[in-house]
Amino acid sequence: MKDPYLILGLPRDNAALSDDAVQTAYLALVRRYPPDRHPEKFQQVRRAFETLETEKKRLSFELFEAALPDRDDLITVAFRDQGKPCQRPDLNTLKALLR
Repeated sequence: MKDPYLILGLPRDNAALSDDAVQTAYLALVRRYPPDRHPEKFQQVRRAFETLETEKKRLSFELFEAALPDRDDLITVAFRDQGKPCQRPDLNTLKALLR
């Protein structure tokens, strides 16, 4: 499974991440990738949401399942919204990409 934080577009900082923020990101992606038009992407988003849904699940993921994101995931996030004018990639994403 790809990194659920990258799939949902969320920061990896668990202290600043609330259950509501995870749900908001999930619902935004469900609207963008509805299951009837994008079934594979929807399943990927759903699995990511189920992994990070609660603080306990996020902690469990960080302790036992997390791996470094692969380069393709980072590139995807960095250039996800290129259609939007003058929006730069997140600084943490670029730092991770350059490691």
